[in-house]
Amino acid sequence: MKFDLENLNPATRFYFDEDDPNGGWIELRPCNGEALADIRKKTEVQKAEYRRGQRIQYVEADEDAQQSEIWSYSIVDWGDIVSGDGEQIECTNENKNLLMRGSVLFASKITGFLKQLNENLGLQAEDSEKN
Repeated sequence: MKFDLENLNPATRFYFDEDDPNGGWIELRPCNGEALADIRKKTEVQKAEYRRGQRIQYVEADEDAQQSEIWSYSIVDWGDIVSGDGEQIECTNENKNLLMRGSVLFASKITGFLKQLNENLGLQAEDSEKN
């Protein structure tokens, strides 16, 4: 099995319409351990409370910020995604969040693509174990 040490978690391109490559595409990658650790570091705070003389530690997470960071990492690029007036929508973190939070269709497509990507990675791992 080959690995690109310069890009250990490359993006995979998905087309919104497999029959029409000009109908828009998106490049996605799953969050790896390093990315998830970085996201947690940015969005979680260790807290402690004292109850009946005992110290209780817990983690408080900003779930909205975590989702935004995951989308920012997982959605690498896109093309031919246009607004209602035909203008190209730029692939920015703001637009990623706007589409993922506001468009059920967009979020559903991305979720399906990420599920497909994870399944494919699992199959590749199984194949490499057999060989």
